[in-house]
Amino acid sequence: MSNNGINWKRVKSALFQAQRQSEVELENDFDCLEKLIEICGEASQNRKMIIKIGKKLLFTENLTVVAPCCPDYTHENGSYTFHGLN
Repeated sequence: MSNNGINWKRVKSALFQAQRQSEVELENDFDCLEKLIEICGEASQNRKMIIKIGKKLLFTENLTVVAPCCPDYTHENGSYTFHGLN
């Protein structure tokens, strides 16, 4: 169990169960999943969501991960001008 309370043994067990049901080999290792979850927001910090993410990450060959971000737009007097990026 990690410091955020996730029981990784149960997560791995669930993913191996999914592998047996799908008859598909795991494409990646679990280290990638654990590192991804570490940087995700609170919505991803539960076993159910981690298993959903894990199934996509581990069973998909050409997976594209899209992460939204908030760019640092220029601003004046507390308002964004959107004239450029800092």
